[in-house]
Amino acid sequence: MDTATEVLKLFLENPKENISGQYISERLGISRNAVWKGIEQLRKSGYIIEGITNKGYVISRFPTDVDKHYLQVKLSSFWKEIIVVDSIDSTNIQLKKLADQEQDQNQEQDQDQEQGKKRGTIFIAKEQTKGKGRLGRQWNSQSGGL
Repeated sequence: MDTATEVLKLFLENPKENISGQYISERLGISRNAVWKGIEQLRKSGYIIEGITNKGYVISRFPTDVDKHYLQVKLSSFWKEIIVVDSIDSTNIQLKKLADQEQDQNQEQDQDQEQGKKRGTIFIAKEQTKGKGRLGRQWNSQSGGL
């Protein structure tokens, strides 16, 4: 998990409590600057995080959009990578491209080495413009449909 996801996990373990930057730093074994960067990354993802002097940080509002950090904390550890995009042709097409890239890389590497990070990948799109269903039937999903 990245730093922002680890910080979010601590917030979710301590809901509605102020958590000091020092506590987060010690708990995760990272610098206070790294804590701040993780919090800024969460803010960019739509979290409203208040910093209160001598009390710490608290999440006052969660994002309304799909958030990869939240999903990473809540889903099984099998899911190694979560990709969230606004619009894409087809999530299946993109996953197939990732699988093809992984296969090409694996052919170049020793067969005994661990498989790449593409296994256990979730691809989420808020809109698909060239989705394909069963029997190759085309469909679209408007923004907010997934």
